[in-house]
Amino acid sequence: MTGDPIERLAEELRQAQLDDAVAPWIPPEDLSAREVCLLPLPEGQDILGPIAQVGGRLVIGGRSGEGKTTFVIAIAKAVAEGTQFLEWTGGGGTVLVIDLEQGQRTVQRRLREVNLDESDNVRYYRIPDGLALDTSSEQEEWLLGRIEKWKPKMVMIDPLYKAHTGDSNDERVMVDMMRRLDKLRDTHGFCLVIPMHLRKLDPRAKDPTMDDIFGSGGLTRGAEVVLGLRMIAPGRSNLYFWKDRDGDLHEYSKWKLDFSREHGFERAVDDTDADIQVVV
Repeated sequence: MTGDPIERLAEELRQAQLDDAVAPWIPPEDLSAREVCLLPLPEGQDILGPIAQVGGRLVIGGRSGEGKTTFVIAIAKAVAEGTQFLEWTGGGGTVLVIDLEQGQRTVQRRLREVNLDESDNVRYYRIPDGLALDTSSEQEEWLLGRIEKWKPKMVMIDPLYKAHTGDSNDERVMVDMMRRLDKLRDTHGFCLVIPMHLRKLDPRAKDPTMDDIFGSGGLTRGAEVVLGLRMIAPGRSNLYFWKDRDGDLHEYSKWKLDFSREHGFERAVDDTDADIQVVV
């Protein structure tokens, strides 16, 4: 580099512009509908039946203290160990859990409850201070590094509002955040699982809806599957099927679930098709 301070400054500015430049946009392939239907699908498309697909996004809404964390940890076990959860069997493989909320004692209890205390297939990252994936390139690179190292089938981020520094109700912030995460899941072929809190429910409402999920609608708009969980009595919950983009799930509005520490979540014996309203 020349010793002239003006030219040196100009060179530094040019280098800074190169460093900040985004990757060039790559146009999509020009394909006919016939050609699109001939494209091969990724191997092992089902990660956990129709609720968790390769490259998919699964959102689970529930209020604090009503079993949402236990529910998603049970999903993690089924996927990682290839075991059954409700009516679906996991495909086996590594699961990354990015826990931004739970204390160590609670984490250990939840993992022991589902017999994951000796599993190496679940990689657990407890970050109670949260992340700033929207503003910190260092943290974004860390997450990418974990994904590239472990090649997970599933990545859970719980809760999402602590993974970024913006306002969860800001549509632009949430759309930009999900675009980052959606690019990762599409590129690396894992299912992204996002447990979300529900807003304070209207006591007159019999059942919550997808609109009760806290934050911008951009979170659920791009999701393939959106479920809801609500405790209706100790040991009894409702599982709501709020969204199923591909239409492969049961065409019901909800299931009744029983829960015990010994067996986890199970579909209730008295939950018959006659008791369940069909989704319109």
